[in-house]
Amino acid sequence: MGQFPKVLAIGFLLGLLAPAFALSPAAAQDRPKIGVILPLSGNAAYEGELMRRGLELAVGELQASVPVELIFEDSQGDTKMAVTAFRALRAQHQVSKIISWGSGIGLALLPLANQEQVLQLGVATSSPKFTVVGDLGFRIHPTAASEAAFTVDRIKNFFKASRVALVTVNNDYGNGLAENFKAAAANAGIATVFHETFEPAETDFRTLMVKLKSAAPDLVYLVSYAGPTTQILRRARELGIKTPFLTSIAAVGSANFVKDIGSAGEGLNVIVPGPAYAATSQPEELHFRDIYEAKYHETVGPAQSLVCRSFDALMLFARAAKDCGWTDQKCFSQALLQTQNYRGASGKLSFDQAGDSILDFSLQSLRNGSFVAVG
Repeated sequence: MGQFPKVLAIGFLLGLLAPAFALSPAAAQDRPKIGVILPLSGNAAYEGELMRRGLELAVGELQASVPVELIFEDSQGDTKMAVTAFRALRAQHQVSKIISWGSGIGLALLPLANQEQVLQLGVATSSPKFTVVGDLGFRIHPTAASEAAFTVDRIKNFFKASRVALVTVNNDYGNGLAENFKAAAANAGIATVFHETFEPAETDFRTLMVKLKSAAPDLVYLVSYAGPTTQILRRARELGIKTPFLTSIAAVGSANFVKDIGSAGEGLNVIVPGPAYAATSQPEELHFRDIYEAKYHETVGPAQSLVCRSFDALMLFARAAKDCGWTDQKCFSQALLQTQNYRGASGKLSFDQAGDSILDFSLQSLRNGSFVAVG
């Protein structure tokens, strides 16, 4: 990951770019500081890097006439470090808005943020516990319930599977998806014939895969991160498991995932919160694809969904500031809640009354080293 300044002084040339981003006089006088709490080191550093890219691309689109400070703090993916980062941002910079990564971190920060009237926008926060009507918590990430509903629909109507094995990471992210998946699957008449959890740092999956093979499922639904996913698929193939695997988006979130997993990943299916960029015709998505690929010289695929959502986070902040400025937190929050059918890098996006995002999903499959839309 490249080095970058902790405090990035930037601004938004909103009035010159498009009428939709013309700022009110109040906003023009403000110098907002937005705290950004990301895993900039540790096991999830690549996801932090992806979010940073999205924020920087949004800055480039909006340019600078109203100075804004993005103040980066490193959580290392740890809730205690995130709380320390939040307190530092409040004490040293008096931020009233933060952008965060992770279900566990979002949940840890939620009571502090609400108590101090700080608006939190989570970009990788799926836990159902994050949903609270009337607070200042928002997320640009599908809820566990909405992802489970789409996943079950694809399992039933695309894969035609009726017996599913569930393998999930043991944390807020994995547990939230597992709980919602099992409920949705049962309602759809799909049997969960196997469910095993593993710790985030686990590296030996032989015993787990042997047990899974004995369960003889029609499909394996895996909620994991890139490192464990690579090890699980390799071990499964070594044991002759040919059952199709379906994963959540975090499973492919590393810079070299396709290269690292190699032939073991052929046919891996992924639930993606957002469009299939290889097949998109939406102008906003095509524009984002062009600016991303021009700057980073890599194709936009499922792994870049965090970039897309981070980009949209800052763009949505700018839209709210158009009407409210940056200091009227009640107005700002209401402006976000009124977002309906916004077209951005992550597709069509709306917020519900709890600040949860409503996003479209795509089902993509790894074929010959590239992800393609399949259903």
